[in-house]
Amino acid sequence: DVKLKKIKTGAKVKIEDGENKIVVKTGDKEYTINKVRGVVSSIKKGKKELLANDMALTVFRATTDNDRNIRHTWYDNKIDHVHQKTYSYKITGNKIVFNCTLAAVSRVPFMDHTLTYEFFEDGMMKISLSGEIGKRPALKECLPRLGFEFAVNAENDKFTYFGYGPYENYADLKNHTTFGEYESCASDEYVPYIRPQEHGNHTGAKKLSLASGLTFMTDGVFEFNVSEYDTVTLNRAEHIDALRKNGLTNVRIDYKVGGIGSGSCGPYTFGQYRLPNYGKVDFEFFVK
Repeated sequence: DVKLKKIKTGAKVKIEDGENKIVVKTGDKEYTINKVRGVVSSIKKGKKELLANDMALTVFRATTDNDRNIRHTWYDNKIDHVHQKTYSYKITGNKIVFNCTLAAVSRVPFMDHTLTYEFFEDGMMKISLSGEIGKRPALKECLPRLGFEFAVNAENDKFTYFGYGPYENYADLKNHTTFGEYESCASDEYVPYIRPQEHGNHTGAKKLSLASGLTFMTDGVFEFNVSEYDTVTLNRAEHIDALRKNGLTNVRIDYKVGGIGSGSCGPYTFGQYRLPNYGKVDFEFFVK
């Protein structure tokens, strides 16, 4: 088990509630939360900015050959472009709680949820997602994934992790891997499929440490992906020569990623490996 540093509950932190943002200063970190979107927009360690863009709650991943029969439904539901809307927020002690929904553009929200940011005196932040998918039915099919997507200001960042590796693995594709501690980098995670597609996922993770300065930990498990390519670029490229790196390291910290299945030549992903379009969601992890 990963030994997490004991966290003092209710630790005092400095929280500044501005017009469009909330700035939290604690330990050696400064966090900025976008009040309109309810997302983390900046993490600074000293004067160094660690995020290249906002952390966003998303559900899409680049499609695979096995998604050929379902991807059109995903596109029809426009889940490749979702947005989080916040309705209210409350600051209590060292916690900031946002009441939100997640929806595709011009679509009925498919998830109602709260996002809670909790801060501690050692500079650590805890992110908790609690919600329900399908409370107002809006999706016709399962979701590709659910989690947080962002980039860090380091090209081809190195990292260590405690989870299933060293090869890419998914809920229904991991018997070739073992659970342990591994080292890698963004470029080594790339898998040169003939048609560019989703790759490089890791399941059952307890900890991920990026050399550029961020560490993610959990008392449960999470899935993660570290890549030289962002989701949009990877999904649009029809051939390898169309891939373009963005000079950053693109990271996902996921609640769940749907299985790969064998839809290109066999049945679609079995039910137990899918992320359903309904049900409760509870996910939390620490950022340090």
